[in-house]
Parts: sequence; structure tokens; C-alpha cells
Amino acid sequence: MRYALLLALPLLLLSACDTTGDDTNDAGPYVVVGTFDIDPTGTYLRTNQDAANAPTTLDLDSLGVVAGDSLFVRILGEADLDPASGVNGQPGSRSFSVIGVFSSSDTVLDADVRERVPGAINVPGEIESGPTGVGELPTDIPEDAVMNRGQFLVPAGATTLFLSTNDRFFSDNTATDFTVTLSIKKNA
Repeated sequence: MRYALLLALPLLLLSACDTTGDDTNDAGPYVVVGTFDIDPTGTYLRTNQDAANAPTTLDLDSLGVVAGDSLFVRILGEADLDPASGVNGQPGSRSFSVIGVFSSSDTVLDADVRERVPGAINVPGEIESGPTGVGELPTDIPEDAVMNRGQFLVPAGATTLFLSTNDRFFSDNTATDFTVTLSIKKNA
């Protein structure tokens, strides 16, 4: 019995992290507006001695997403945040944790600036990001939130959503089939 429980525990944990289920039925009629690749090496957070890419940028206006809409975010797949620590071809640190920030523009400042998104708009669910992997410089901004399987009321003025893996060093990250699906419900 004890052995069966130990075998079932990883399956239970995996099912708790499942991002393939349908979470929209009880929340009302959601419409999928698109599925987009997430660049695991991209971020809107400050970096230091890290050749990170620009964040995954979603143009809400072009998707027909407006203030007041309910936006459902579903992350599929995972990124390897530390490939060098892998053993026998296995990933080092798998994660499907994605953070994001709504913005009133598509502007992202230079990588060494702490608040790189000048149009950032605060939403509930703030995440406190850790310091840079090199130099321990602060990266946290008050406006970003955890995006995994999240539902958000699109804030007034938001035209862009920036996404990033939740990490401290980005240029070594890898992923295959790491995507975000956005669905909306019109509230107006």
C-alpha cells in the first residue's frame, strides 16, 4: 500500500500541474484568440551580463482584447532554466512558470534598467522576482504577476502583454513546445 502511494504521488503532483485541462467551462463562454510561442530566453526584467532576448510581446489591440475583458492565460509545455545542471541528457531545472506585465505601450527599455516597461500597469497577483543571476541586482517591479493558468481583468489602458519565464538568468534557457494560449470573455 505504501509503495502504491509513493508511486501515485508523482502522478498526483503532475496532474496538479497539468495545463491541458479545460478550465473555461465554469467561467463562461471564452473564445480562444490565439496560441503563441514563448521565448524562454526573453524577458522584460532587468538583466546583468546576460544576453537575454526581448520579452514575448503580445499586441492585445490586434487580438481584439480590450480593457474590461476577462483574459484567460494557459501555459503549455515547459522551459529548461538551467541546462548545464542536467544529468544524462535530462533537463536541469524544468519550469512552466511564466510571469507577465500589462502595458500601455510596446516599449521595453535597455536590459540594465530595473523598470524596463515604462507603460507597466498594475494587476492583482504580483510576483516578487529575485535578483539577477550575475551581480545580484534587484529586478522586481510591482506591476507584474504570475500568468500560469491565470484569469485577469484586462486593465484600462492595456495594449500589450509582455511575458517572461520566472528566472534570474535567461540566455541559457531552452524549450520546445513552450506556448501560451489566450482566451477572452467579453464583459461589456
